[in-house]
Amino acid sequence: MVPALPQAVVSIVPQWVGAGKRISTIAVLRGLTVAFVGFTQMGVSARVLWSDADREWAS
Repeated sequence: MVPALPQAVVSIVPQWVGAGKRISTIAVLRGLTVAFVGFTQMGVSARVLWSDADREWAS
């Protein structure tokens, strides 16, 4: 007996693929943008932390 969840997923996926081709590009671009911004902010905060550590180390 096939569980209900995989069956539902299998029935939904083709609809997602049909409707999702346009949406997925937008979603991927948005995801990349969010990830890029997140990594940039992480990099900035890491740099700030490192410069603070350098300042304390120097003094």
